[in-house]
Amino acid sequence: MEELKRIISGDWKKKDSKHGLVLTHPGIETFLLYDMGFPLREFAAFEVCLDSSKLGRLRESLLNKVINMAIAADVLLLLEAPTWRASPDFLRKLEYEIEDLERVNDAAVKAQIQL
Repeated sequence: MEELKRIISGDWKKKDSKHGLVLTHPGIETFLLYDMGFPLREFAAFEVCLDSSKLGRLRESLLNKVINMAIAADVLLLLEAPTWRASPDFLRKLEYEIEDLERVNDAAVKAQIQL
């Protein structure tokens, strides 16, 4: 609970970053669609996390570069999992079963953790 309070207060920026700056994760949907040519059904980037080949290309093309920028600038990096479309409504639209919800979200989060 104390860690959550520290995050909410914004105090983590002062203690964990030399400059008090944070580099945020770029939105990957437009990058996937326009730069990498991946078709995003319903703009659902979580599907890339289910395909190890596409996920590897995304890491090489974008995510590793963002991580290296944060390291070079000595700032924190705030990553996000591409799960905003991984909901029951979009799973149905994309012809997944509702039972896939946990698997899909889990894969997207694990993809970020493995960075």
